[in-house]
Amino acid sequence: MPVALSVRQPWAALLAAGVKTVEVRTWPTRRRGPVLIHAGRVADDRPEAWALVTDPAVFELARLRGGVIGAAELTDCRTYDTVEAFAADATAHLNDPAWFTPPRLYGFVFAAARVVSFAPYPGRTLFFPVEEYSGGAMTAARVFASPLVGEVAAERERGGGWGDGPGEQAPPPHGAAGPPPPPGGGGGGRAMTNFRKNDFRKNNLVPIICQV
Repeated sequence: MPVALSVRQPWAALLAAGVKTVEVRTWPTRRRGPVLIHAGRVADDRPEAWALVTDPAVFELARLRGGVIGAAELTDCRTYDTVEAFAADATAHLNDPAWFTPPRLYGFVFAAARVVSFAPYPGRTLFFPVEEYSGGAMTAARVFASPLVGEVAAERERGGGWGDGPGEQAPPPHGAAGPPPPPGGGGGGRAMTNFRKNDFRKNNLVPIICQV
């Protein structure tokens, strides 16, 4: 069964787009392998975070809330024992060195990040399993190998958006205060409902739906 990690926006979008390659946490992990990137319902309102979103396509992705937006390979877990070590990795985690809090922080290193079609799903703390609406498991292999990734990239090139979606509140990355909706509020872009259903049907995938 695939697992996900919930991250506040815009960090989730930056991670899925490959702009950010390390996610900072206050706890370590021995987990390695495929992980779905879940965008929390509450975003990070710090201007320093949103200033990192310079690509319109990433901004559209950052508007999504409460669901899976990407996938990546978790390859390592780094330990930051000092502010100097934390600052030295700033180009990977994109956090302000001033956000370091002793005694230590941890950096989850991700590779081969990609955007996947938005799928509303409740977020939880730590890593959590993602199940199909039927109660079965949507295998990580089908998510990571999906040609859907290329189609979403093509849609981004055409200037299309991903829309917004509902979801549960997710735990923030370390130091995240809780972001307000990006400028202009929710909505925007092409509605995801038909786009998501058509993409999953075309690629023989079962869409994840929000459990209520």
